Order: sequence, then C-alpha cells, then structure tokens
Amino acid sequence: MKISDSLPSEQIEKDSRTRPLSVSVVIPSYNHARFVGKAILSVWAQTRPPDEILLVDDGSSDGTAGVIEPLAARLRCSFRRHEGLGATYNFGVREARGDVVAFLESDDVWEPTYLEETLGFLESHREVAWVSTARRLIDERGEPTGEEFRKRTEDVRFTIESFLERDLGFSSTPVVRRECLLAVGPFATDIFAADNDMMLRFSLRYPMAHLNRALYLHRRHEANTSGDLLRSTLETTRILERFRDEHPDLAAAQVRLLRKCLAKYQGMAGMLFLLSGSDASPEARRLLWQAVLNHPTKPKHWRRWIGGLVLGPGGYGALRRLWRSYR
Repeated sequence: MKISDSLPSEQIEKDSRTRPLSVSVVIPSYNHARFVGKAILSVWAQTRPPDEILLVDDGSSDGTAGVIEPLAARLRCSFRRHEGLGATYNFGVREARGDVVAFLESDDVWEPTYLEETLGFLESHREVAWVSTARRLIDERGEPTGEEFRKRTEDVRFTIESFLERDLGFSSTPVVRRECLLAVGPFATDIFAADNDMMLRFSLRYPMAHLNRALYLHRRHEANTSGDLLRSTLETTRILERFRDEHPDLAAAQVRLLRKCLAKYQGMAGMLFLLSGSDASPEARRLLWQAVLNHPTKPKHWRRWIGGLVLGPGGYGALRRLWRSYR
C-alpha cells in the first residue's frame, strides 16, 4: 500500500499545496551548437538545482550532437526530426516529470538564482500558474548590450487585458505549472511565435505573474528566429486574428483592446511591407486599411494608409525618412 492510500484526501491536497515543487528544465535546441553548452552550464550553476534537464533537439545539422555528447550523462536528450518550435515545446512538456516546466532557449542563459527565485514565487503564490522575469540582452559573445526588457504595465500580474495593452511578447520562456499547460492545450505548431499564442490562451484560464528582475539573459545574434521584424510582426498579426476568431465570447472591453492591438500590428506590418519594395504594395495597403477599420480613431493609421495609397512604397519611404531627418 502506498503511503498516500492511508491519508485522507484533504491531507493529500494540503501536502500538494505545501511541499516543494519539482522542476523539469526543457531546453529546445535547433542549430545552436555554438551556444547550447553555455545554456546547459547555466542550468548546472543554479542555486536551486533542477530535478531533471531535458534537451530536445529539433533536427539540428550543425554538430549539436557532438557538443552534447560529453554532457549527456547529466541530461535526458531527444534528437528529433525538424518540426519547429511549437512541436519541440510540446514534446518537452509531455516528457517532463516535474510539477513545473522551466523553458530555456538553447542560445540563452540564466542567472544563478533564476530557478530559486521563480520557483520560490510559485511556492509562495500557489494560485499563480505561470511566472516569467525581466530579460537582459547579451550579444553573441555573452557581453551585456545595456538593454533590458521588462513588463510594460505596472501590475505584477499578466492578464489578457495587459497583454493586449502593452505586454504581449514580454512573458516568453516562462516557468509554468505543467498540469496547467496540459489543460490549456498544446503549443501551436504552424507558427514560430508559439509562446505568444500560448500566453494569450493561458491568460484566459490561469493567473500569470512577472518578476521585475533581469534573471534571464537573451542572446542577440544573426540567427535569432525573432530577428526578422516583418516576419515577427506578421506572425503576431496572425496570432491575434486567430485568437479573435476562436474567442467570440470575449467581453466588450476586451474586444476593443483586441482590435486596438491588432490594428497596431497590422499597421506596423503594412508599413514594413511598404518599405520593403513595390512588389509588396497590395498587401501593404490591405494591412494598413485593416488597421484603419480596427482602430479608426487613431490618426497614425489613416496617415499610413493615405500615404501608402497616394505616394506608393517609394514615395512613402522617402517622406518618412525626410520627416525623421527634421524631427
């Protein structure tokens, strides 16, 4: 007989709320042979060691396996065919054994107290299911760039409203209760910004929070998936459109915020399309007009649409550069 069989159900529930959380670190990796060793070392250096480390390689072709081989005795490694970030996340969540999953991209690193502080927060705030921290940017060599990314709205909590106002994208690679991730459903596999899609859906179900300390070090280099601004903006537009279509029951206030947020990214994408060349002009104008329709009281959206329609891509780009030179 298991010990738990002899305990009343209320005692088991109390123990689950008060015992220390176990944590599985999931490191998704794709062609980061130069950096993945540093990511693993930063996990080993944690003041609160993880219960397990899962490295999930998404079909790397740059010699990652050779880098991992000397370290593999202290990891659980899976080498899979290339399917993208969302599928890699999903595999890691399914395979994890801990109460909590902590995600670390294979080109990033953690400060030594990252797990101690994030898990400590979850243990002292049992109602919270997801926590992320501020990020410090480092360059390819690991040197600080002087830039930091922090939650933009003031409250420590992330909500659907805060994401739609200013916080979307500021809660990536979180530390999350595994059972809640499974309940919300898998990460999307048809987009690369699967974490943005997940954070929106997650915010409708569970409380989420932010530690305003830069404990996560995000590496900027030429191969960053998030480095293509136009692609990233189009992805966010697509995520917001799908979120709108899948949640028609959102409250009126949230719908207004969603339309404003969608207009923001449609306007950005349309502008970037305009500046990319004449072949993109029809799609640019479509996006800029959608921005006007979603947020018609914002003068910027009208200015962009009229400028693109009248001046065309080249003329609009020249006018924008001229305007900036005189500001």
